[in-house]
Amino acid sequence: MESGKALARPGYLLSAMFFVVPLLDAIKTVWPVHVDQVRWRFGAMGTLSNFILTPLLAILIAMALALTCKHRRLRRILVWTCSLSATALAMLLLLFVLDFLQIRTTVLPQFRHAMDITSLTVLGKLLLTVVTLVLFALIGTGRREVGWRAQDAPTPLIPVSSATRDSSQAVR
Repeated sequence: MESGKALARPGYLLSAMFFVVPLLDAIKTVWPVHVDQVRWRFGAMGTLSNFILTPLLAILIAMALALTCKHRRLRRILVWTCSLSATALAMLLLLFVLDFLQIRTTVLPQFRHAMDITSLTVLGKLLLTVVTLVLFALIGTGRREVGWRAQDAPTPLIPVSSATRDSSQAVR
């Protein structure tokens, strides 16, 4: 446990770097902001989907540290961050679908298939991100069991009778 607490500060710092740096890179890529333009919104969501994996890794690191070191306050902050991010991303996902339907009519027919495949890829990445954020929030609140319990372990391929099991435990 002490080694986990010793790793907490550098681990949280690394987690913060994994979270902030890719988001700043994504913002830099889509700057200047033109929320009123459909093409900009559509492209910005595609760019966001390319940068989203590293911040999820950051949340995983921070949540694992918070659970291991029993840092309740940070765990609550992570739960709120994950919940709000999942909600915002779900709403942006709906807007992305509407923007896709609007832009698709303006694309030349020979390029529509490529656009459809790319859009489905972005949609899949963002949906999986929302699901992952919800799972992180559930784990942080304690509503999901973390780890295995002994009775959840898979059964052996060759059944062991209770007499054999009792004698093997007595030998230990």
